[in-house]
Amino acid sequence: MLAEEAPTPFQFSKKRSRSHSLKIIKRDSRSIKLKLSIGGPAGKIVSAFHSMLTDQSIEDAEMSKSKSAIQHMKKMESDVDNVCSIAKDPKQKPLSKELEKEENTLKQCVEKLKLVEANRVVLVSHLKEALHEQEADLDYQGYQEVSVLIMKFPSYGREQASSVSGKAVSGGMSSDEKNQRQISARALMPPPRPSNKKLSRCKYINHFKIPPF
Repeated sequence: MLAEEAPTPFQFSKKRSRSHSLKIIKRDSRSIKLKLSIGGPAGKIVSAFHSMLTDQSIEDAEMSKSKSAIQHMKKMESDVDNVCSIAKDPKQKPLSKELEKEENTLKQCVEKLKLVEANRVVLVSHLKEALHEQEADLDYQGYQEVSVLIMKFPSYGREQASSVSGKAVSGGMSSDEKNQRQISARALMPPPRPSNKKLSRCKYINHFKIPPF
């Protein structure tokens, strides 16, 4: 679809190459200790989830500071009105500095809360990527199993294709039924296996019409 060279066909004698996200670091008769590989999908999800849990306390603290600053500014509202009604009131400068201080506090809280939100977006992105990869792998395995059955029983595929073409020629079906049977016959053959991993995921997601998030 996107590459110039034709994708490679199915290879049933070879296993799909995939990076193992789990490594066994200790094994005995009672337990097995596993270690997540750095950079793997599971490792990215765990790291992003850990960051989100750590950010929870930061979010609570910044929200508390924001509420306190807003409440303080509301209390100062009447004082500001009174001071502004008098020309050259000596309280104007202290109140102005106090308002600037609360404004800076709110700006800092907003920036930290944006970082918390960004970490959550990263976690959601990793989860979507892992979900798309799992769905593509499951669909690929399903088509691979169908292809194995066709290779073991080639007469089945020929009978299905001939029955579809024979009924279509007989004229006993409507055009919609003919198209539907032709689509069913083509569905018996699995799609070719792309060599590029990223291209493979994209093509299989498009082929199986996985709905976007």
